[in-house]
Amino acid sequence: MSDIRIFVSCGQRTREEIFLGNRIKDEIDRTPGFRAYFAETVHDLDGLNKNIYEALFHCSGAVIFLHKRGTFTDADGNTTERSSLWINQEIAILSYRQFHESQRIPVLAFKETSVKLDGAMTFMMLNPLPVASEDEMILEVRNWLKKESFGVGKEDIFKEKWSSVTDNQRKFMTCLIDEGEKGVKEAAIRKRLVKEFSLSSNEATDVIRDAKLRLTEIGFIEYVRNIDTGDEFGIHDSWKFLVRREISKWKSGAKTA
Repeated sequence: MSDIRIFVSCGQRTREEIFLGNRIKDEIDRTPGFRAYFAETVHDLDGLNKNIYEALFHCSGAVIFLHKRGTFTDADGNTTERSSLWINQEIAILSYRQFHESQRIPVLAFKETSVKLDGAMTFMMLNPLPVASEDEMILEVRNWLKKESFGVGKEDIFKEKWSSVTDNQRKFMTCLIDEGEKGVKEAAIRKRLVKEFSLSSNEATDVIRDAKLRLTEIGFIEYVRNIDTGDEFGIHDSWKFLVRREISKWKSGAKTA
């Protein structure tokens, strides 16, 4: 099984913050079974965006540092300290993943005392620890890695399942997603297969028959038998997020091939 990936989100405004982020990364990398991602190692904007998003979508946990990044005044005139907008966006992505994958993503957060939690941060981070000395925070990370349950395996299980999916089955799921993902009639999928992939009606029927058997077996789709109006298909909720992600990649690759 591959290493558990931990996303490290730390400020990079000062040398001290960069040094801290790298120390945390090194500590995680030294822990057997874990691998860290810290964005400071990426040096161009395109690579930064691509690598950060990939890391956020593949991590099993995150270590977050909420440093002060200025003040915010609300409509009532109350002034509070805010953290980095980038970190808020990263937390929002993790929150989105946690909801759609129905799987908890553990977050260890360190917060400067005056920083206010709001939005997705209140959902993802319960009881953030105070920013302390580097050695104290390293110890907290070390203990967190030992005691936390990261729910590992879903990404690896998905990859194993996905590796067995054929191009015809990908075509089926592409049409299923394009038709709305849930409660899609077999006739609608057949029609779109013919239109989008230039298949004959008989070829489309063969694709549906094969996809129904295999994709139901591995749990990617579910269908309801209806002898009156035709079977209805849907992407299974447990894999919806990951299936959509991979289908999007596959469609992009097919267009450029």
